Amino acid sequence: MIDVRVPAGIKDGQKVRVRGKGQPSPAGNGDLVVSVSVQPHPFYTRDGDNLRIHVPVTFPEAALGADIEVPTIDGDKVRSVFRRGRRRAVPCG
Repeated sequence: MIDVRVPAGIKDGQKVRVRGKGQPSPAGNGDLVVSVSVQPHPFYTRDGDNLRIHVPVTFPEAALGADIEVPTIDGDKVRSVFRRGRRRAVPCG
């Protein structure tokens, strides 16, 4: 088994080099090149290096503002404040 460190934000089709884990040769082991295939997530979309998710809000929540729960990529939820008249929720620390 070979451990491969995949950097955050890697894109579909990019390659990761693992030094010294490739084919053996008289000069030593070569490098292993791993092609990455990034599968789409059912809820999140990529926007450059950022992840986006659409969280539905009701009309009163959008008009008056609300505290909403937003799921995170690891399955937890965080509370965000959806401010009156704004298009984005503001994360709460």
